[in-house]
Amino acid sequence: MRLLVGGDSFAQFPDHSFQRIETRPYIDYPESNLGKGFRQNLLFKHWCQHLDENAVSVGIGGSDISTTSFVTLQELMSGNYTHCIFFVTNFYRDIVEINKADPMDSPHFADHTEFDTLYKDKDYVKHIHWTSENEDDADDMSERVYRKIRSNVWFDTDEITGKHKQGFFTYLKYYADFKYIHDRLSNLMFLKKYCDDNNINLCFVYPFYPCPSSRNTIKYISGEHFHYPMKQTTLTSEFFKWAVTHHTEEEHTLIAHRFKREYSYWLNK
Repeated sequence: MRLLVGGDSFAQFPDHSFQRIETRPYIDYPESNLGKGFRQNLLFKHWCQHLDENAVSVGIGGSDISTTSFVTLQELMSGNYTHCIFFVTNFYRDIVEINKADPMDSPHFADHTEFDTLYKDKDYVKHIHWTSENEDDADDMSERVYRKIRSNVWFDTDEITGKHKQGFFTYLKYYADFKYIHDRLSNLMFLKKYCDDNNINLCFVYPFYPCPSSRNTIKYISGEHFHYPMKQTTLTSEFFKWAVTHHTEEEHTLIAHRFKREYSYWLNK
């Protein structure tokens, strides 16, 4: 068995994630107006590492399904994996390129680029930011720089949103609503098709089940789907919102036991 884990922050391992190795033994989260501070120990296994101690994570915290499925496919195409777990969470997330020089770059790229150029280059998505902190540097870079967008963009301060705020708002205002569902579902369908065609066992995981997007993804995509119950107090805790992987070491152990019990056939095939 060789397991690849993709998705957003739920897919990040304490010791590594997409293009990132974690060397800190812990992280201190300071007290703020968002809640009390806490320390998170990072010397533990993600529940997927309980399934395969050599599992690889390409999780990207806070990222959209298009990006996370893309880097997952890139890794699957370049590796020799037998199993893949992919976390499906928010459908209202997006990503934009903030250092484009010519508006015709994307049309030319979309219509005249060999697909292998995209899927075989694991450094294609390299610079991804949450806030405006690195925007000035992006202007001087020849490499592509991406900015993650989620619903908070409508409420964040000007300092966090940065100089591209009006551009983000204009883009989001005119983005067709059905694309949030259709495009994301198509991303997941492509991932499923690739795994089916290459004899890779795929299982989708839904941390926010039974929200409509989770229930309907299960309805529209056949195959293996896993979800686990979470208490409302867990979902609203400061630890859950900010900590790496969102779960405690104990919770990871419990989820792994549940998965092994319910999906032993999937692990062994």
